[in-house]
Amino acid sequence: MSGRLIPVLLLLLFLGLILGLMSIPFIARDATPTVSQSTPLRFKADLGAIAVDGTLVLAPDGGFDVLVRLVPARRGIANPPIANPPIANPPIANPIVVLAMPDHAMTPVMPAMVPLGGGRFAASGRFPMGGRWDLRVAVRDDEITFPFHVEE
Repeated sequence: MSGRLIPVLLLLLFLGLILGLMSIPFIARDATPTVSQSTPLRFKADLGAIAVDGTLVLAPDGGFDVLVRLVPARRGIANPPIANPPIANPPIANPIVVLAMPDHAMTPVMPAMVPLGGGRFAASGRFPMGGRWDLRVAVRDDEITFPFHVEE
């Protein structure tokens, strides 16, 4: 009886180890979104006085289009009246968009943002390679980073 029990226990232990190792990718998933032609990156953030809302779309040739919309941030529902209220639509500074690969020492991609009106800005460029990227959006002195992967 014990002669058969040891090989069966070793087999069960081996199978348990294999199944445990196979489950690691499902347990430790990377929360960083992957951008592809069919899956754009949508990003939103509140930078204090300005809210950022945008999309990064990947083109079939490795290029990209990024659209950024800046609007005054909404603060609370009930605001006390102000003796001299601020301008309803304060001028919005052009955003600076930087795409960088944090794992590589390469020059960041800095597309020129073109104003489209109404707080909307657009730019186009090309990813030199796939992999992990950071999209940094800066407006005045505020900056936010959105990490993502580009399919290779």
